[in-house]
Amino acid sequence: MNFPRFHVPGHATSLRRSTLAVAAILLTGWISLNSPSTNAAPVRDGAVSADLISEISDIEPAKPFTIALRLSIDPGWHTYWINPGDSGLPTKITWTLPPGFTAGPIQFTYPHRFTVDFGGLKQVGLGYETEAIHLVEITPPADLAPGSTVTLSGRADWLMCDDMQCVPGGADLSLTLSVGTAATPSPDAPAISKARAAQPRPADGWSLSAAASLPKQFTFTITPPAPASLPDPGSITLYPESQGIIDLNAPQRFQSAAGALSLTVPQSPYAAELPPSLAVILISEAGFPDFGGAKAIRISQSPPAAPSATAPATAPASAITPSPAPEPAPSTPAAPPQADSGAPVTVDDDAPFGGGLLGYLIAGFLGGAILNVMPCVFPVISLKILSFVSHAGESRRKVLLHGAAYTVGILMFFLGFAAILIVVQAGWGAFQFQSPAFVMTMAALIVVLSLSLFGVFEFGLKLTGVGGKLTQGSGYAGSFWSGALAVVLATPCTGPFLGSSLGWAFTQPPVVNLTFFTFMGLGMAAPYVLLTAFPALTRWLPRPGVWMETFKQVMGFPMLGAAVYLLWILEGQIGDKGQAFFMGALILLSLAAWSWGRFSHPAASPRSRRTGLATMTLAIIGAVGLSIHATRQTTQANESEGAAADTRPIAEIIDSHRRAGKHVFVDFTARWCAICQTNKPAMYSEETKAAFARYGVEFVVADWTNKSDDIFQFLKKYGRRSVPYYPLFPADLTKGPVELPQNLTNGVILDHLKRLETIDTAFPPAITPAG
Repeated sequence: MNFPRFHVPGHATSLRRSTLAVAAILLTGWISLNSPSTNAAPVRDGAVSADLISEISDIEPAKPFTIALRLSIDPGWHTYWINPGDSGLPTKITWTLPPGFTAGPIQFTYPHRFTVDFGGLKQVGLGYETEAIHLVEITPPADLAPGSTVTLSGRADWLMCDDMQCVPGGADLSLTLSVGTAATPSPDAPAISKARAAQPRPADGWSLSAAASLPKQFTFTITPPAPASLPDPGSITLYPESQGIIDLNAPQRFQSAAGALSLTVPQSPYAAELPPSLAVILISEAGFPDFGGAKAIRISQSPPAAPSATAPATAPASAITPSPAPEPAPSTPAAPPQADSGAPVTVDDDAPFGGGLLGYLIAGFLGGAILNVMPCVFPVISLKILSFVSHAGESRRKVLLHGAAYTVGILMFFLGFAAILIVVQAGWGAFQFQSPAFVMTMAALIVVLSLSLFGVFEFGLKLTGVGGKLTQGSGYAGSFWSGALAVVLATPCTGPFLGSSLGWAFTQPPVVNLTFFTFMGLGMAAPYVLLTAFPALTRWLPRPGVWMETFKQVMGFPMLGAAVYLLWILEGQIGDKGQAFFMGALILLSLAAWSWGRFSHPAASPRSRRTGLATMTLAIIGAVGLSIHATRQTTQANESEGAAADTRPIAEIIDSHRRAGKHVFVDFTARWCAICQTNKPAMYSEETKAAFARYGVEFVVADWTNKSDDIFQFLKKYGRRSVPYYPLFPADLTKGPVELPQNLTNGVILDHLKRLETIDTAFPPAITPAG
């Protein structure tokens, strides 16, 4: 069949053009897929998107070139300059470069000034809004092969803030470039050129001198070489590159005389003297005629001013890791030489009762007694109360023997722990509660005890249920193990009198150390011994009766609460996934306990007993297997969730902030430390946050939930073997820290921050403390 043919004018031409267009698109795509990409897609974290860009597309062997970290910042947010102002942290980059490549420091463009009002507290920040481009010069090796590609990688960290909050941000970035024989500009070259033009020009030949003038004021004198063209002095603003030198809230009025510029400005509240080296930038929107109209110039002090450690120069941006304020950071490359952080001044329990052996033994006794009311020991209170009631009306001899058994249990475990700590040189409460296996064992034991209190099963013993019926001879074992369990649960706590006393004890010979722990154990047993030694005191207790069964079951709930607390500790050691496996193990363990209670009673048939025994055995095996699997999970926890991780030694972190002119408050904490948790509301209150910002205090968290020899050695250096520990370091590196009490309130923290107003008299000299 023949079909009619239709001719469309221009159709063949259009078809050929379309074919060519498709071929061009495919060819372009193929080329893009087989050519190195100059920059990867931006990575977004919070209010900032970050990427690496290059000035050139092809690099040449041994020829330095410029790349940049580009931060695109959401409206209302900002990042910081090398001197962030009253608060904040500068951006940093940690490079991972191919062999032979080197990276220079970050080249910051001149900053903009912004004022942030934190609940009536106005702070001046120096930094960038909308966009920040930080240049870095990269030098490649000479043996690069043309035609190859190289990938530059780095970790960028920054602090981004708006009017209400500051959040640490970061991204892992990379940039792939090709190696050629001639450099070709990249599409990002104009952006880098613009950033280079916004950098302060080195003012070679200009001199800078600075000196204290009127009380709490500095005078800066800047002398340009003659002849020089200066912009209107009223248009110039001076910013030191070091933080914490001048009061940024104060107006600046330059004076011009005899060809020189001078500025007298109030000191920052955080600086008593000038740093040993000083560099400043001058900014004038009118431009500096002698520098091609550049809006910013940089002048270094030469010769340097008289040495002083009160307000050290800011460390390079690449040496500082952002940490939120006050929610830190917080947490190992080789550390640079460190300034001695000084010997502490203890303000609560150092040298208790006049010091000396007797004073420390009294402190140990009272500290042990106070442990009875610490939240760590609360789960055992239910067992103690029931045993008190059950003893009422018994013979005095039997009551005394129970008190003695309880005391022996406490003393044996205290001395056992002390001996282990002496041998392994560990911290009080740390060596066992830093072990996930130990925490799991304690959690499983407490869950089993709570099920027994609920009546799911019976241990075959009554009331305290840890060794036999209290009303029979074997009940003395129950009192013994009740004391032992109390000691185990008390180890994460260091109440009043124990903080420095424990540190002192571990510096003494073994005989003195064991004597201290004996007094500590006697103090913990004292309330129970008094009740058993003086039966008349038990008259205040109710008579035994049916109500005891209800009370026993009610006391199972605090036990479960303690198990939940231990699970929270465990999550900080093995992470969410590991905790889920262990919770499965607890379910199987509960099944085993139920099977024992359901099928092992005397009235059960042999078949039922065998069924119960088989179920219990399989459940226990499954629980053990899941627990072992849980311990193999990756550690995830960090006390400062959401903060940028800082793997540097704690001493280096502290000193880096102090060298930047900041005071430092350190929270030595751990999840297993109950007192540490009760102090959190005071440390994280809005009042405390505002005070930290007002006094220029960096808040650093040292989390000892997991084993850390770095934290242990730091605590040991300052005579501590336990947490909590709260030292406050002044910015002055010639001064040592003061220590806050172990029980914090807003008032206590604010009172100690006021010491920063009189650093010379309120802080001790920095000396090397005894290890």
